[in-house]
Amino acid sequence: MSHGRTGDELPADDLDALTRTMADIEYLARSGSALAAQAEGHFVAAPGLVELADTECLDGPSGLRPWLDDLRAARESGRDEKDVATGIAAWRLRAESTREIVRTMVDTNDRVIQESTELLSELRHRLEGFQVKAGHFGVAEEPELFRLHAAAQEALGRPPVDLDAAARLVAEYVAAVNRHGPDAPDAPDTPEAR
Repeated sequence: MSHGRTGDELPADDLDALTRTMADIEYLARSGSALAAQAEGHFVAAPGLVELADTECLDGPSGLRPWLDDLRAARESGRDEKDVATGIAAWRLRAESTREIVRTMVDTNDRVIQESTELLSELRHRLEGFQVKAGHFGVAEEPELFRLHAAAQEALGRPPVDLDAAARLVAEYVAAVNRHGPDAPDAPDTPEAR
């Protein structure tokens, strides 16, 4: 009878590799949740944010962490290596599936933050550009424009920013500036207006 390892046996440090996989998944899960919290702190109802639907998939009674602890205990207590190897193979399948879900959460939340930040920047630049345009038209201090600009600027500057509401306010300001432009029916006949 041979005492060498068979193909079904795994080295003791294989559980250490699973522990590193678990740490990676936990890190990704924390990162995804942190990104969601960051987005919620900066934007009202940022569209597309995701959280783990099964929050117990990591630490719950049937989660990856307790299962890994059970595998380690089984190996330490001398359980049949085939049973442990079967458990490790099943754990790896679930861990890879979970890692993909968590990685998707991180990627999705990161994309939402980037898109929301880009839209915020675009709205700020548009507001600034039309304020300059209103200045060229000589109407920047008109009460309606002044009020609309202040409202849009406040909406864009105070987190969490409601991008939908801010976009509506910027659009109102843009429309008002265009109504006061040189092509408007009641435009003053000044060199700036031409």
